[in-house]
Amino acid sequence: MPLLKNEMKEFQKEWNTHRIRFDAKSNCPAGCPDDNYFLPELNNTQNYGFKVNYEDYNYVYQTYCNSHNLEEYLSTSRQNELKKIVENILNIYGETNINITNARKIYYTLRTYLH
Repeated sequence: MPLLKNEMKEFQKEWNTHRIRFDAKSNCPAGCPDDNYFLPELNNTQNYGFKVNYEDYNYVYQTYCNSHNLEEYLSTSRQNELKKIVENILNIYGETNINITNARKIYYTLRTYLH
């Protein structure tokens, strides 16, 4: 999970700091998304934020996000399939276990395979 969380943070940073070019055919503001969010006046835009309905938020959280139990999301057959794929990746690299030194390489290979 730490690798996945780190990758998501890197993606978020890359996306929110890239510059969007002006497009006359678009209603979206140009500039960096972070700048547009935190300082909308920089690009002559406005704050498009809105208040979250906490009842809706709590419903979504309780329904979809409250369980950290992986078995609810992956069937046993899917877990076994993924385990075999990881074992094959380990064999390709001549490894027997995933450890701190090879975890990133194994993860990136698995991610590429699953795409």
